[in-house]
Amino acid sequence: MTKWTYRFEPAVGGTEVTESFEMLRDMPWYYRIADRFLMGVKDRNADLVSNMETTLQRLKAATEA
Repeated sequence: MTKWTYRFEPAVGGTEVTESFEMLRDMPWYYRIADRFLMGVKDRNADLVSNMETTLQRLKAATEA
């Protein structure tokens, strides 16, 4: 399980957005199996970071459009 946090702060010319996550330690075994075998995720942390970067890029594009 993952806890996501978003922080929005005023910045010169716009808003600074910070996205972070915390991987919770009490993840049931069946989540780990689903990640690896059903979702194809071998490195959960790397997958989360990659998707976080994509989310921030899409958020930026949407707000600048």
